[in-house]
Amino acid sequence: MDQISNFFIRIKNAALAGHDSATVPYSRFKESISKALVASGYLIEAKKQDNKLVLTLGAGRIAGLKLISKPGLRVYKAVHELKTSKGKFSMFIMSTPLGVITSRQAREKNIGGEVLAEIW
Repeated sequence: MDQISNFFIRIKNAALAGHDSATVPYSRFKESISKALVASGYLIEAKKQDNKLVLTLGAGRIAGLKLISKPGLRVYKAVHELKTSKGKFSMFIMSTPLGVITSRQAREKNIGGEVLAEIW
């Protein structure tokens, strides 16, 4: 299984099960995704312990998560194409030349990139 998909699925399952935290294997890319989620308020905290990343979830902060890019089908969007299916209540997590950022930050910086997931 794709490691990034596994990362998002662990977060989604922990949120839907009502857990306070989720533990995922560490990588720098996952850490940058979790920093974007912390900055946008979907996660409370993300810290590295040993060779794992411990993510602290807030109660009711993540209602759902949908994977967009997959290993067999990468999805890229320009800045003018960044409209989410849930309107202003959701956002995309994107990998751009400036790093992993949210769709709101991408609109501010006027940059597009690979859409990893949609979160609401």
